[in-house]
Amino acid sequence: MPFRIPRTKPISINSHGKLEAPISKSLKGKSGIYLIRNKETKQVYVGKTSDIYRRFFEHLRYAQSPDTESLLISQAVHTNPTNFEFKVFKIYKKGISLSPIEKKVIQLFDSVHNGYNCNGGGGGGSPHKRVRIDLENLPSLPTTPIRRYFVGQPLTPTADTRNVIYALRDPQGRALYGNTSQAAKKRFSQHILRKHLPKGTALEIWAMCKSPSQLRATEIKIIAENTLSHPDLVLNKNKGGGGSGPSRQGASASESEAPVVGQKRAARSLDSPIARRLF
Repeated sequence: MPFRIPRTKPISINSHGKLEAPISKSLKGKSGIYLIRNKETKQVYVGKTSDIYRRFFEHLRYAQSPDTESLLISQAVHTNPTNFEFKVFKIYKKGISLSPIEKKVIQLFDSVHNGYNCNGGGGGGSPHKRVRIDLENLPSLPTTPIRRYFVGQPLTPTADTRNVIYALRDPQGRALYGNTSQAAKKRFSQHILRKHLPKGTALEIWAMCKSPSQLRATEIKIIAENTLSHPDLVLNKNKGGGGSGPSRQGASASESEAPVVGQKRAARSLDSPIARRLF
């Protein structure tokens, strides 16, 4: 029997001054795309989640007491909560990648320019916080990587470090930069399994950061400086600062058409037998 999408749920204020909405428990554990809609202006916020029931209550909690770094939707709902309503756009089976779908729905509603989304979507993590990026007060940035490994080479304890800026450099010297809050070796493992990186690819650690804001700001600045000095050797298609990993520009047809390894396998560390066989 197909799952019936619940109707739109209006946000209200209860007798204790708390925000609430009659969210159906049938949405627990349901993966999909959802909207938070302004009933007067028709503007929306588009989001994706693996648990719509939990995510709706997260939005209510953040909108209850937003701070200066909260997303626009949290601030807007806090200002006039009864003007907003939750709506499930579509339910998807577990395991389907929602990032490209979220991007298309954001474009459909034009919710970056005429709504409450702060970017084009496709990222991960909490939808509620927008990290302030301060490019001016960063420590001096490295001009060479702190550590460089190659596919097939054992990793040192440095690869256990979290919150790093890293790069994947092909045998021609072109680099794709990214940031991760995971241990560097886990992020490298994901790239190796998903992209089938050939031997000769360098896995580089460029910087270690103390906070999410420093992590993203450092990535932006490293990409900008390397683009300025070596524009032909930077493969990133945007300025960086996101949280969903790097996007590659100029990949060959054979690379872009390579089969994608399942998400559970891709999440395994470099210590796994599968990863070791790929080295």
